[in-house]
Amino acid sequence: LVLSDTHEDQKHLISARRILTLTATKDLLMKADELPKYKTPAKLTTAATTNQFDPYKGHRYDAKSAATGTKLGPDENYVSPTEQKLNDLKTQQSKLEKKFHRPLEDRQLVALMPNAKPPPPPPMETAPAHSDGNLLALQFKKREEQRKQREEAGFTTKAMRDLKAMKHKKVYSHAKLRVQFPDATALEAKFLPNETVQTVVNVIKGTFMEQCADFQFDLYVSPPRRKLDGSKTLDQEGLVPAAKIFLSWKNGPLKDAPIGSYVKSDLFQGTKPSYPSGKSLSQPLEDSKPAAKKSKPAGASREDDMLRRMLGGKGGLGGTKSGSSGGAKPKWFKK
Repeated sequence: LVLSDTHEDQKHLISARRILTLTATKDLLMKADELPKYKTPAKLTTAATTNQFDPYKGHRYDAKSAATGTKLGPDENYVSPTEQKLNDLKTQQSKLEKKFHRPLEDRQLVALMPNAKPPPPPPMETAPAHSDGNLLALQFKKREEQRKQREEAGFTTKAMRDLKAMKHKKVYSHAKLRVQFPDATALEAKFLPNETVQTVVNVIKGTFMEQCADFQFDLYVSPPRRKLDGSKTLDQEGLVPAAKIFLSWKNGPLKDAPIGSYVKSDLFQGTKPSYPSGKSLSQPLEDSKPAAKKSKPAGASREDDMLRRMLGGKGGLGGTKSGSSGGAKPKWFKK
């Protein structure tokens, strides 16, 4: 009895043996005792098809695994040191957000006509002046170090990249936005970083005159031009701590309409601005007890100075204009 290659499985082999046994006892008149005794075959076990190889999960195959008959891999609940640090920073971020992100009682809405000066910024602590040349040199040096670090660095995991980004991230008390209308009228207000772009749209609509309540528009940033998603938060859209966004009308005022006629007139009076304050995630949380007032470090106000200048404030970086120090002679002056 010859079986084809496709019929050599266990079921067909048992059926073939039964046919041979019947043929030998009936046709050949052989005794059943003369035939080999039937032995029940061992059960064949096949590997489960669901156990697929996972490249992101540890697998260990060595002598110890073979001796124990199991695959000795890492613990399922194992967390690497990098992931642990990342989780700690995320916990720190959530605590800071609960501390800083409180409901805004006043958005400090203010409307500005074209070429109008913004409200003066509050007085700030001055730091030692740095010339523009020194600031540019420091910036280029920093970029060169970052380039070398990218080229010489080895392979990194997603957790390592996320940890590096979280170390440089800050949690801000609020975000300062300036909305630029097509006729150069501007609207300033503050929002929470976790508020959505749709909230900004609703606030803008609330500043329109009653007869202009049906105006429709889109918000975008430029360059390059990118339309803002209403479902995303300001932090996700990169609008924190301050940003300038533009408005384009879908159906807006007529071309010959007076400038800013669609905005409520009382918003043009102006209010005292409030600038965002930030807290780095890499710094420990302060105790609930009020700490003693410390002197401000020399380079701590650069970011605040640039933020004030971006929002319309005056003065050079570091609190004074570059190349001058009050009424004293400049450094480059020689007799």
